[in-house]
Amino acid sequence: MKIENEDVRKAAEIAKIYLNNEEVESYKIDLEDMTQEFLDVLQSLGIDLDEKFDFTQSSSKRTVLRNDNPDVFEETDKIIKNAPSVKEGLFTVPTILKGEN
Repeated sequence: MKIENEDVRKAAEIAKIYLNNEEVESYKIDLEDMTQEFLDVLQSLGIDLDEKFDFTQSSSKRTVLRNDNPDVFEETDKIIKNAPSVKEGLFTVPTILKGEN
């Protein structure tokens, strides 16, 4: 897969890094090699890509989800007993954000 110098410069700009012309060329070669290696692996798995292949779509036609069945847990005392800090039956944690209360 052909990668242009401008593609590397755009990626560097997004990443907020400066690349000189030598580095752009080096990264371009590395990215082309990595991309080709990725495509070779896909091909070895029997996955053929064409220019119209949409990477944003999942190959799975449906998502497999488990049923959401709530269970009642009645041994909360055991959990609370192991907590480092509890107030009114709830875990307490250190304040991270300070603001108006």
